[in-house]
Amino acid sequence: GRNTELTSNLQATAQNLNIDTLNNVLAIPFDIDGFANATASLGGTLANPQLRGAAALAAATINDTPIQSATTSFLYQNARLLLSSELIANTPEHPLTLSAQIPYAFNFMETRPDSEDIEIKIDVADEGLALLNIFTQQVAWQSGSGQVNLTVKGTRENPKISGTANLQDAVIQAQILPEPLTNVTGQAIFAGDQIIVQALQGSFSDGQLTAAGIFPLRQPVISGAQISALSAPATATESTEAATTEDPLFPQPLAANLPLTFNFEDIDLNLKDLYSGGVNGQVIVGGSALLGGPQIGGQVILSQGQVKLTDGRNAASAASETNPAGLSTEDLGGTAGLGTAELSADAALSPAAGSLITPNFRDLRLTLGRSVQIARGTQLRFIADGTLVLNGPASDLRPDGTINLKSGSINLFTTLFRLRGGNNTAKFTPESGLQNPYLNVSLRAAVPEVSSAGPIAGTPYANAEVADTSNNGFSNPGSLRTIRVRADVEGPANALLENLELSSSPARSEAELIGLIGGGFITALESTVGSLSGDGDSFEGLINLVSGTILTRVQDLVGNALSLSEFNLFPVTAASRALPENSEENTDTGLDIGASIGFDVTEAASLSVSKILTDSTNPEFGLSYRLTDALTVRGATNFDEINQFLLEYELRF
Repeated sequence: GRNTELTSNLQATAQNLNIDTLNNVLAIPFDIDGFANATASLGGTLANPQLRGAAALAAATINDTPIQSATTSFLYQNARLLLSSELIANTPEHPLTLSAQIPYAFNFMETRPDSEDIEIKIDVADEGLALLNIFTQQVAWQSGSGQVNLTVKGTRENPKISGTANLQDAVIQAQILPEPLTNVTGQAIFAGDQIIVQALQGSFSDGQLTAAGIFPLRQPVISGAQISALSAPATATESTEAATTEDPLFPQPLAANLPLTFNFEDIDLNLKDLYSGGVNGQVIVGGSALLGGPQIGGQVILSQGQVKLTDGRNAASAASETNPAGLSTEDLGGTAGLGTAELSADAALSPAAGSLITPNFRDLRLTLGRSVQIARGTQLRFIADGTLVLNGPASDLRPDGTINLKSGSINLFTTLFRLRGGNNTAKFTPESGLQNPYLNVSLRAAVPEVSSAGPIAGTPYANAEVADTSNNGFSNPGSLRTIRVRADVEGPANALLENLELSSSPARSEAELIGLIGGGFITALESTVGSLSGDGDSFEGLINLVSGTILTRVQDLVGNALSLSEFNLFPVTAASRALPENSEENTDTGLDIGASIGFDVTEAASLSVSKILTDSTNPEFGLSYRLTDALTVRGATNFDEINQFLLEYELRF
C-alpha cells in the first residue's frame, strides 16, 4: 500500500551513467551531456518517499558550457527538494555555488509540500562568471572580472529576485550582435520582479554602447502603445522646446528608474549578407522576460553603409509565368530582388533554439540616413533614404513605410540603366513584408542600334550619342544611332516583369528593345568567333562588351557626381575612327578611350560632347531636337573636319 514503509537500507549506486538516460526519465530542464556518478538511500513511504544522496558529473557540458566538475548533495522529503551544488569551469578558486529549496510532488504521492515557496541562491565571481552561460543562451560571458549574487524567492509562478551584479573590463557576446562587446563595465540590481541596470557601457565595433533602466521578469513597466509613443518622432513644437536639452539621436535619457534603454553611438556594424555600415540610435526595451517577451522600440539610423539584397530568385519565378516577352531576371539585373533584404542573419537576430524569450519589434523606426546604398552585387546600386516602421518578431517582420530611391543604376552587363526623375520609391506594407515592396521606378538608358545600310560620314565615335550616321567599325558598313530607352515599373516586386513597361525614342517595339538591351552578348560572340577565324572585327565587339563592364563603375561614379543625363566611356579602335585620309590622326593603330557626356535640355532636346581622351583630336559637340517620333534635327561639329547638319525622317513599317 501507499503507507508501506520503504527500508532506509535500500542503497542505490550509479557509475558512469549516461545523462541521456536520466533526461528521458526526469525531463531535466537543461541540455546536459556527460556521465554521472551518484549514490542515494531511499526511505519513507510510497505516499511520502524520502531520498538523500550525492551526485557528480564527469566530462560534462550544460547548455553547451563545458564543466570541469559539478558536485551536488540533495535531500528530498515532504515533497520538497533541497540541494547544494558547486560547479567549476576552469579555475577551482572561482566556483559557481548554488543552493535551492524547490517544492515538487510526484503524481503517485499523497503528501504535498507545506508551501509553494522557493528559494534559490547563486554566487559567482570572475572566471566563474562563464558558468552563467548555463542559464541563458542570449548572452555569453567570455572574460573579465565581476561578481553576481542572486537570490530567488516567491513561487515558481511568481518569482521574486534580489541581489547585485558588477562587471569590470568584461567581454560579452550577445546573440543579437555579430561581434562581442568589450571593455564592459556596469552595475545592476535585482529587486522583486525587476532587473535594474544602473549603468552599463562598453565598446562595440569602433563605437560605444551605453544602457540603463528597468527590465521586468513579469509585470511590464512599459509596453504596447507606450513604446510606440516613445519611438515616434517629436513634433515641431516638441523639437523646438527640447532642442537645447537633448540630442535628437538619443531623445530618452538613460536612468535607472526609466524603461531599459540602449544608446548606439558611431557603431560600425557588419551583419553578413544583410548590412554593413554606420549605426546610431536608441533602442527602448519594454514588455517582460517571461510574459510575452521583450518589446523593442526606438529609432535606429543607418548611415555610410550598404544594405544587401538577395538575388530575387523567388520573385523571378513568380513573374516568369506572366512574361510573354521572355525577358529574364538576369536581363533585368535581378531587379526583382529590390527590397528583398537577405535575412541570412536571422540566426543572429532570432532567439536561440529552445529559448523561452522571443523579442518582438514594436514600432521600431529604421531610418536610412546619409549615404546609404541598396545593392546587389555589381548589378544593382541605389542611394536611398526614408524610414521603415518595424513590427513583429525578427523571423516575420512587418514593415511600414516608403524608401525613396534618390539615384543609382541597374547594370544589365551590356546596358546601364539610371534612375530617371525625382520620384522613385519602394513602398513597404505590413502585408507585403520585406520581400515584396510596391515599386514605382523609372529608369533610362542609351542603347546603340546598328542598321544594315546607311550613309557614312567621317566621325571617330563608334558609339557617341550624336554620331548617328557614323561608321560602326564593322566589316559591313552601316549607320549607328542611339535609342533612348525608358523602363517604367509600377507594381509589387514579385510581379516586376508583369508590370514592366519599355518605351523608347525613336519608338521601337518591346521585342526590339529587349533585343537591343541584350544584343551586346550576341555581338561579342560573333566578334570572337569571327576574329578567331581570321575575319571579323578584330575583337572589337568583345572589346566593347568587356570594357563596358570594367568602365561601368567609373561611369556610374562620374555620372552621379556631376548629375549628368548620360555619361559613357567606350573604346575606340583604328577601324572605328574612319577619319579623312589626310588626317594626321589616321595613322594611329592602337586602342583609345572615348567619353560622351549628354545633357537633356527638355524631353525632346539634348546636347552632347564627345572626346577621345587619349589623343589630341578635337571634341565633337552635338545637338539633337526631336520634332516628332519620326522627324529629328541633328547637328554635329568638331570645328575641323566634321561639320554636319541632318534632317532625319524615319518611317517604320
